[in-house]
Amino acid sequence: MAKVNRDIPKKRGRPKKDGRGIGVLVRFQPEALAAIRDWAIQRDEKLSDPEVIRRLVELGRRKG
Repeated sequence: MAKVNRDIPKKRGRPKKDGRGIGVLVRFQPEALAAIRDWAIQRDEKLSDPEVIRRLVELGRRKG
């Protein structure tokens, strides 16, 4: 019978994927979310809410 090495722990779960950022949950008041969506509509772009927020954050970083 082969000797079992118990010093090496097994890796559990899925391997981490590179390229993804840290997930953050953000809650908006209905008025704020409406303003975010209006901003996207004014630019004639059909974007998801997360993409609109990413673009607004990028604009804020450029101005700051």
